[in-house]
Amino acid sequence: MSVLSFLGCARDKAVELYNKASVPGAVQKKALAFTRAAVGIASISFFPGQAVAGAGLAAVAPDTMSKVVTFTEGAITGLWNSMSPKQRFGAAAAGITITYFGFGLLSIPASIFAAKLGAELALRNHKKEEIAAVAKQMEAEHAE
Repeated sequence: MSVLSFLGCARDKAVELYNKASVPGAVQKKALAFTRAAVGIASISFFPGQAVAGAGLAAVAPDTMSKVVTFTEGAITGLWNSMSPKQRFGAAAAGITITYFGFGLLSIPASIFAAKLGAELALRNHKKEEIAAVAKQMEAEHAE
């Protein structure tokens, strides 16, 4: 199989997938969820420092960062949900491409997204640690 033949086949499969994802239903929901996850993963891979900073801030000030994360998530979700599926796919592709090639200020949303995801992960783990501490305390009291 030649490279041009392979690229033509890949393009045809991409068009087929895009056409399926353009129709409202389960496939579209899965494709949009994947797209949003891919943007998050790309954001963290391009801006690991911001993700670590978000996690660090959440570890130091979990209550404050919980509010910041909730606000940021609301803004991101509101913007995301205001776009059509076509716009979401396009925005995700453009965002990842812009961030990959490092177009300065246009990469700021990805760095904010990375920080938010780092903070979310730290907050989730903080809650798990609190639950584990309570469980350990209860076990100790029950053993006595």
